[in-house]
Amino acid sequence: MKIIRHLTLTRIIALLVIIGIISSCSNSANKIPITTSSSRAKQNYLIGRELMEKLRNSDSRKYFAKAVADDPDFAMAHLLMAYGQGSQKAFMNSFNKALGLIDNVSPGEKIFILAADAGIKGDSPKQQELYQELTEIYPGDERAHQALANFFFGQHDYEKALEKYYTIIEIAPEFSAAYNQMGYCFRALEKYDSAEVAFDKYIQLIPNEPNPYDSYAELLLKRGKYQKSIEMYREALKIDLEFSPSHIGIATNYNLMGEHKKAREQLESLLEVLDEPLIARIASGARAVSYADEGFLDSALAELEKRYEIELDRNEILSAAEFRQLIARIHIEKGNFDKAGESYDFGSKIVEQSDLPDELKENSRTYGLYFTALIYTLNDDLKSAEPLAEQFREKAEIKGNQQQIRVSHLLNGIIFMKKDQFDKAISEFSQLDLGDSNSLFRLANAYEASGDLSKALENYKKAANTNSLNSLNYALTRHKAKAKAEELSKKLSS
Repeated sequence: MKIIRHLTLTRIIALLVIIGIISSCSNSANKIPITTSSSRAKQNYLIGRELMEKLRNSDSRKYFAKAVADDPDFAMAHLLMAYGQGSQKAFMNSFNKALGLIDNVSPGEKIFILAADAGIKGDSPKQQELYQELTEIYPGDERAHQALANFFFGQHDYEKALEKYYTIIEIAPEFSAAYNQMGYCFRALEKYDSAEVAFDKYIQLIPNEPNPYDSYAELLLKRGKYQKSIEMYREALKIDLEFSPSHIGIATNYNLMGEHKKAREQLESLLEVLDEPLIARIASGARAVSYADEGFLDSALAELEKRYEIELDRNEILSAAEFRQLIARIHIEKGNFDKAGESYDFGSKIVEQSDLPDELKENSRTYGLYFTALIYTLNDDLKSAEPLAEQFREKAEIKGNQQQIRVSHLLNGIIFMKKDQFDKAISEFSQLDLGDSNSLFRLANAYEASGDLSKALENYKKAANTNSLNSLNYALTRHKAKAKAEELSKKLSS
């Protein structure tokens, strides 16, 4: 996952000529121009963009850095370099440079930057409108359609996303990134044979890149074919041993096979080949997932606490706050609701005291309403919880933020469960992301409480077998869901 007025394309090009900026636009208005004063910068940008589209972000960053060195006013190079950065500080630094150059670019580039800004601020409706406008101005540009398709994908609207990905391959049949995302859409819709066809085509198009094999391996993981998934992840690593997602995928497979020691050894091997802060952060989170899946919640907490301190020392505020949220999640699992609230509040305070943009702080405050209401609910204080839940719902709906709206349904469902209003809880939980194990588990709880044991069993089985990649929620849910499924199966068969 408004109306923006622009100068006409003709006036923009005329202005760029006057101020000495070169646009790489072909004579066709169907493609988004690339505005730069340096042909060498443009060449490095195009190499970086191609690498980013192949999910090689670390490699792409080097070329974007070269591009902005040759042309410091190259807005799109700054923007894409932001997406390739490994830290919040570096991201904001690159993004703010792009935003500051917005008046010196083509209409399409301006929309890209404004849409990114809307995304950072959590304004989903504005972001969608901008991407829609982009496809209308540049109907023949595959990347314009890709931006809108990826937005729909992020909103979990997989059918709309697929429509746009089909449009992309009509425009550019060799545009490999579209087949990758089509595969993930089909996977989310549980159309696994179609997903396999899409990933096969992805491999055919770029057989010497690691990500196609990684994507196919994730499909095998989803289908419970763990050993075959590991083999495919290793194919990706043969091409690029530093391709971190494949190390994470192998570790996830080992966790689901009950071989947690091997999972953590795989994460250590990742750090041996790629020792940088972003990878260390990812590996810490993955180790915590492995410990949690094994049932060692205290070890998971220790891992997260350690990483939180490192992120805080590095002044990576958003990362530090995210680790506090993970810590809070484990405290909830342990029944330590007050400790969970304290952990979340501490993360919120460091965001509030930081120099992050006001929009990010406001987003943190909004989620603070949710979490405070959740802790009140878990402590059976519905009188305090319900007004905060209502405030959170109103803010989410006013902003049109689909992620927050889903979280509101989660919170309301938990409140209805506390009030023994199980049909209302089922209605709320049914509006969650039902590809998420925790959402499925809560829906199963509600069906069980309502007396519909068949529906409960169906959803417990789904929750136990989502086979989610490197997910703390899944690690904390799957064993409980499996036990409940076995319990209800015996009850229904007796």
